[in-house]
Amino acid sequence: MRFDLVNNQDLEAAAPRLTELQERASAQRLLPAFIAGTHGGGSDARASIWEEWDKFAGGFDDLEDKIANLIDVAEQENPRNTARALSEVGKSCKSCHRAYRYD
Repeated sequence: MRFDLVNNQDLEAAAPRLTELQERASAQRLLPAFIAGTHGGGSDARASIWEEWDKFAGGFDDLEDKIANLIDVAEQENPRNTARALSEVGKSCKSCHRAYRYD
């Protein structure tokens, strides 16, 4: 996606992946996968997910906002701003993974 959006400045080529990202990375789609108490053996989830559920779930709101912003910025066809917006999506993902996932 970065190659199409930033290097090639080709929104048309990236559009299907942006749509897929927006659909797949939504709270509505992902939060049901987190079932209380499913941390531990065989899971990468930390127990703090359940202790800080509202904060954890709020991370998906942030992610959805960052993805929507990426789409808006990409449509303006400014590669520098698009690169920044894409980076913000990655930071949003990483912030939850660092806090709530064992590596």
